[in-house]
Amino acid sequence: MKQTYLLGLALLSATSALAQADLPDFQPPRRQTAVSRPGPTPGFRPNPQSRIGGELQQLYQRSRQVGAASQLQREFADLSVSAPQAGAAQRGAAASAPAVLVRVTAQEVNALLPQLTARGFRVVSSYPQLHFVEGYLPLTQLAPEQAGVSALAQRGLLGVLAVRRPETGAGKVQSQADFVLGANRVRGARPTGYTGQGVRIGTLSDSYNALGGAAADVASGDLPATVQVLDDLEGGTDEGRGMMQLIYDIAPGATQAFATAFKGEGSYADNIRALADPARGNCRIIVDDVWYYEEPFFQDGVVAQAVNEVTTQRGVAYYSLAGNSANRSSEYLTPTFLPTANGSADLNFAPASSPSDTRQRFRIPKGSNFALTLQWSDPFYTTAGVRTDLDAYFLAPNGDTIARASDNNRASQAPVETLSFTNPNSSPNELFDLVIARRPGTANPARVKYIIYNGPVPEEYFVGSGTVVQHASAASATAVAATPSFDRLVPEPFTSIGSPTILFAPDGTPLPTPVTRPKPDLAAVDAVSTTFFGAPVADPQDGYVFFGTSAAAPNAAAVAALLWQAEPSLSPLQLRTRLQNTARDLGAPGFDNVTGAGLINAYDAIFGPPTPLAPPLTETFDAP
Repeated sequence: MKQTYLLGLALLSATSALAQADLPDFQPPRRQTAVSRPGPTPGFRPNPQSRIGGELQQLYQRSRQVGAASQLQREFADLSVSAPQAGAAQRGAAASAPAVLVRVTAQEVNALLPQLTARGFRVVSSYPQLHFVEGYLPLTQLAPEQAGVSALAQRGLLGVLAVRRPETGAGKVQSQADFVLGANRVRGARPTGYTGQGVRIGTLSDSYNALGGAAADVASGDLPATVQVLDDLEGGTDEGRGMMQLIYDIAPGATQAFATAFKGEGSYADNIRALADPARGNCRIIVDDVWYYEEPFFQDGVVAQAVNEVTTQRGVAYYSLAGNSANRSSEYLTPTFLPTANGSADLNFAPASSPSDTRQRFRIPKGSNFALTLQWSDPFYTTAGVRTDLDAYFLAPNGDTIARASDNNRASQAPVETLSFTNPNSSPNELFDLVIARRPGTANPARVKYIIYNGPVPEEYFVGSGTVVQHASAASATAVAATPSFDRLVPEPFTSIGSPTILFAPDGTPLPTPVTRPKPDLAAVDAVSTTFFGAPVADPQDGYVFFGTSAAAPNAAAVAALLWQAEPSLSPLQLRTRLQNTARDLGAPGFDNVTGAGLINAYDAIFGPPTPLAPPLTETFDAP
């Protein structure tokens, strides 16, 4: 979890004290995901017919004025811009230019790759069966039309899209989850004393030792002496190391490994497989806290497919953050589009009982940020399945467009748009209207959904639908919701609600009927301590308080390690089922869309609930 949306423990305690015995209504979360900032020219107007995404078009134009990769990275903070690699000059002008992480969609990836690499493209991950490859493309190749990589359209190139930086849900210091979840009782039970010994846990997050504090954590007893790092990230926050401290507090006997999830969705999937590979990470349990804006809502994406693969083929138990977006979504099951000029049409936000309205009003305070991701009922990973092209706009009161997301969805075969906007302190406005427009000549979608990942919900026509999506919705993933350690029976108001609807098979084939997956699966606590990661206020143990489902997920994974040591013959599904069946129900009896089966109880999962002795009882005290 990024520190921009963390609050102090005292404030959260005061808020929690107001909670009633019943589950609270889920309002916009107190803590939001990291800021999604636009580039330096918010009024930039991209070419909507280009095969190159709008953000990349803007980046190219700016790169003609600013040559330094470091400056471009500061201005385009949502993208990953890299300086030329050593020796690039010898490989030609394209390789000598700064590059940006992109996804290239193509008819035949393997046939196109030689043409891409000849233009300086550096492959990070390749998924020919899903029709995409990710890697670093020189900025010079973002030039319009035949001057850049778009010239390869005749060779089967479909589109070039930005890989936006993903988000996370978030010894000397002991995690509060240890006693709240009953893990300390499990370790203290005699003669067993389960510690997770014999179980290896892999963590996926941003970075492990970018800040250089790992050695100090080992010395203070907050990390195991040996951690295997398969793939780290420069410039990260070391949120992964914070997660691994939480795991070590609960399951100190488990060994640990780490790999970054911040190098694109394809690399994320590759590292899931690497952690599960017996010849590499050899992990029996994997936990993550990272999601990408562009992961599919209605389909198992490349990350979800990797999750399902390692659970079914490697016997791995996989734990993922449920998300921190509460009900901050609007989903339109039977959307109506009203015709405008030139054959285009705008989404009608108003319910059937109200007059039509194709404008949805938002109040965005000055100096604040906003980001939403829009998807609809077209599949990913096809070459002709996307029949709809939607754009999203923010309009000022005078009708001016102040932010837009208008990629060529049919050309790229990517049914997704991400709209981000910063309302400057100097802005004369705080009221803006969202417009979702269908381009001329494209089909009306059967379903439309957007999720707000940063900023306020609308002031009108807000639906409030589920936000457990992306790979947390995979059938084999255990999606973990959050309750605070100081008020464990009340869900965090930001924890994402379920349950997602799946419309397509992994390859994009439509399902005969939509499938609803009950998510999240269970809950664990957040508001737990690390030596360095979390809220910038020291807790009573001189640590920092780590909030979010990013903290809950590793706590759940660590409890699973205790259970697996106790009963190593359990399958991953049996492991999850045991944790669910012994969880403390927090809402109405049975499953609910907020905390799933309820709050994990480590002791009951391993030893069962307490059994009272049957009377009569015989006193054995000596007589005086």
